[in-house]
Amino acid sequence: MGIMKKITIFLVLLLLTGFTYAQQISFQIVQHDISADYVTEQTYMIEDQLVDMFFENGYIVTNSPTVYAERESDDEKFWNDGLRDAYDGYSDYFVQIKLYYTMERKTNKGGATLKKADWVLVYAPTAQEIVKSTVKSKESKDLSDDVFFMSSDIFNAIKKAIKA
Repeated sequence: MGIMKKITIFLVLLLLTGFTYAQQISFQIVQHDISADYVTEQTYMIEDQLVDMFFENGYIVTNSPTVYAERESDDEKFWNDGLRDAYDGYSDYFVQIKLYYTMERKTNKGGATLKKADWVLVYAPTAQEIVKSTVKSKESKDLSDDVFFMSSDIFNAIKKAIKA
């Protein structure tokens, strides 16, 4: 094989590697629920939905463990741990999502109902806040619909903020 052919192949491969870059996002979910002292199935369902949505849209996804917060004061420790994990893992972005449950309207299983989610998106290398928002639950009768709508709203808002 001639030297020109080798140089051409090398340059084409170098060019193609530039197109394979994907952004990495790391997130953490913190559950606030007075009716349970553990992470509930609904919280894990939201986590699964978000991982799938980000992955299917071309992001490299990592996450810190989903945690249950007994007090609001625990949030800062969880924030620091999650942001450190994102930074150490070379993530581009870190998102902390706080899920708030209420006993105002009980689900079919007698547990609490998801009321809202507060989330914040930061650029992980500098910890600079990009956007902060709240998403309210649609309070549908079907739990899986509620999880899907909440996850979709959070995902779409984060995706829009990253692209801006």
